[in-house]
Amino acid sequence: MTDAGIAHQAAIGGFELAKGSKPRALGIVLEGKFASSGVSSVFVDGEGSTPVVAGTAATAVCSFGAGSVTFAAATGGVVTGTWIIGKNHAAGTDDLDIFMADGEFVSQLATNGVGSVFSPLKTVSDISAATEAAPAVYTTLTPHGFIVNDVVDVTGASNALHNGRHVITAVGDTTHFSTGTVGSGGASTTAAATHVIMPGTCNITSINGGTVSFLLCNPHEDTDDLSTGESYRLTLRAYARGGV
Repeated sequence: MTDAGIAHQAAIGGFELAKGSKPRALGIVLEGKFASSGVSSVFVDGEGSTPVVAGTAATAVCSFGAGSVTFAAATGGVVTGTWIIGKNHAAGTDDLDIFMADGEFVSQLATNGVGSVFSPLKTVSDISAATEAAPAVYTTLTPHGFIVNDVVDVTGASNALHNGRHVITAVGDTTHFSTGTVGSGGASTTAAATHVIMPGTCNITSINGGTVSFLLCNPHEDTDDLSTGESYRLTLRAYARGGV
């Protein structure tokens, strides 16, 4: 059963009986790309629209929530950010008392600072042919939606050498895409391809009034560093007392 934050509130100082002290849950869900220009910001209202998107995060969308979220450029595979909730005043000036926050984060791999918009369920399962030649060319019955530099997992190919993790090197048209070198063994008649989604970590680093600061990273920092151009989905939650 959801406790509406009461257990958490009790754990940090006991129940408060003052009028207006009841906690409320706040949340926001964003999908977008890490900006190649460095800092990127997304400003959203309570209806889920994005009136202003700064930097190169123009693909960002908001599922719900309100406030402004700012991301710093990826440094050493880590992205830092802040979420200002409420009236969007300067950091620490909102009339909120946030006593707890958490979040969830996943990224969609890409190379060279370029990748598709976030698409966790994008799978092309109707590949009808894949050539043996290098680069391997895959033919699909329906539009694949991939772009150059997307990282995909290919499975189910009749030539096992087609299976594995590949980078899209060329897109001929909506039903043809190419990957890197594939060894001998013959062409494939069937296969499936899907975007590579990496589970990540969202660490809350500080809370100041109506501002939540966070840090995003992938779990295996040595091989799965975050980079510009990668797509993401970020869910942030905060529990607060005070007006919004």
